[in-house]
Amino acid sequence: MKNLHLKFVRVIILVLLSTFSIGVFAQRKAPGYMGKRFVLLYDQGFSWSFGRTIRGIPNFFYTLQGDFAISKKHSLGAEYSFRTRYYGSDYNNYNLGSNFQLERQMVHKIGIYSKMFSQRNGHIAPAGPYFVTGAHFHVIQSNFRAKPGDYYNSSPYYSIRDKGVTFDIAPFIGGGKQYIVANRLVLDVSMRISLPLINIIRNIGFGSGSIYGDGIADEVMYNRGKAIRATQPNFEANILELRIGFGGVM
Repeated sequence: MKNLHLKFVRVIILVLLSTFSIGVFAQRKAPGYMGKRFVLLYDQGFSWSFGRTIRGIPNFFYTLQGDFAISKKHSLGAEYSFRTRYYGSDYNNYNLGSNFQLERQMVHKIGIYSKMFSQRNGHIAPAGPYFVTGAHFHVIQSNFRAKPGDYYNSSPYYSIRDKGVTFDIAPFIGGGKQYIVANRLVLDVSMRISLPLINIIRNIGFGSGSIYGDGIADEVMYNRGKAIRATQPNFEANILELRIGFGGVM
């Protein structure tokens, strides 16, 4: 399995280098000012999960984004992205005081952003190197299952499942370059770093005590633990994201 992951990483690196080289060759000369134009892109993103809760295999992001060049230096845009992953045994025994662990997760992200283009070497928005900043709103849909070897895994409780929907807000920064070929086709290569904030807030002061006992406080602790088990893997998957985008100038 480890060799398969290494081969996959090599293929991704090769694709990135090849795409970047093609873009550089295709645009030796930056196009002139194109006016206030709209750019529509499909982005294929991937990230490596950093942290203690899950095994670090690639996560895939599927994104549709559009931005409008409002000046020779700036553009404003919005995007929708989703990621789905089956965790299963990839999810380590990250005990937050519950007998359930994450099984499957789908994350929807709605974002707004601004790109600031460098005007060196004659580049003018929407072409050339850029710095991007913005924020995403995450809708996290998670399925949980009883932990292996747990009391709840004993017959007839093995099929016990739990579901949950929670949210996060993540500001992000990044950079990249948009290549425009033949005044219509767009190739974008970029990297983003994001910081989902609600997960950080939920982790502060949570502690590792049992959630079992009497009263509403225990139910509150259980729900909070379930929310952390959903937002923590999402946090780790969003720290660093690499993207290759294809689209056109409208």
